[in-house]
Amino acid sequence: MKLQEAKDNFYKSSGTLSELLRKLVFAGIGIIWILKVGDKDAGGLKFQKDLYLPLFLFTLSITLDVFQYVYKSTTWWLYYEFKHRAGVKDDADIDPSGLWNLPTFVFYYGKVLVGALGFIYLLAKITFQLI
Repeated sequence: MKLQEAKDNFYKSSGTLSELLRKLVFAGIGIIWILKVGDKDAGGLKFQKDLYLPLFLFTLSITLDVFQYVYKSTTWWLYYEFKHRAGVKDDADIDPSGLWNLPTFVFYYGKVLVGALGFIYLLAKITFQLI
């Protein structure tokens, strides 16, 4: 395996995880919505204010997702513009510092962690409420 293949695998996997997490977080918000409007007499669960925490975590996860892509796209465009104006050609080899990507990774792993915590809390609340 070449080093480029490892990098390509990372980008593919992280993109897939981002897409999956986004769908799961929206599903979690939908579950909370169903639980919120559920009528106990019609078989729904009584809404509890404890569901605000997972709702907050899901919302924070989506917010971190947006921040990740806003930061990443803006930073790399500015980096490109800076290098381009300095006379670096598009086909030139460059070696940017890993620090450029540090906030991207903070947002990425933050959204995954926060989304997972939201589901852990939501599933615990649903499980123990049904017992």
